[in-house]
Amino acid sequence: MTPGLHYADCLTSVGDIFFVYPAERGKFGGVMLFKAWEAECRRRGVKLMCAGIKIKHADEARRLMEIMQFFEAEIMFWKFLEDTN
Repeated sequence: MTPGLHYADCLTSVGDIFFVYPAERGKFGGVMLFKAWEAECRRRGVKLMCAGIKIKHADEARRLMEIMQFFEAEIMFWKFLEDTN
């Protein structure tokens, strides 16, 4: 959690990676995970939750994001400045 990059009075929580074992997918494990995260964010006074999805997982994760009432807000591009081999 951190103050927002653009709005200092907007406490923000950024989720990096979320994972549900493949055998458990479709059993609301993702929903339970996100509900727990949201409850903790509310407890701490967070105003904005952000969750990123890798492009290769977008099709599977999009439904969870919609169920949890997240909306698409931006597209992010990366460029590594070192040799990644």
